[in-house]
Amino acid sequence: MAYEPFLSHPRSDRVTNVEHDELAKAKRVTTTANSMQEFFDYGAREDGQPVYAGHANKGVGTDESSWLINKYTYNESGFITSKQSAYGAWDNRGSLSYE
Repeated sequence: MAYEPFLSHPRSDRVTNVEHDELAKAKRVTTTANSMQEFFDYGAREDGQPVYAGHANKGVGTDESSWLINKYTYNESGFITSKQSAYGAWDNRGSLSYE
């Protein structure tokens, strides 16, 4: 059975990945939310890897506490070793408590 690479989904206009597992007879659809905004802070890094990545609904101000912010830690080779998350304002990302 063949699946089309782009399917409509009630929560999004765009489907980014469709997989089918023949053995499990299951299909997984991964959607990209089209109503979100993403911000990145690279800090002092010069390799293009972010220290912080923030996600919030479009229209949410950077001073509002509605952001999901991820903080990344890297090893000496530049690979991610941990990802911690916190909710808060993007403007306060450096002082949030990450878990």
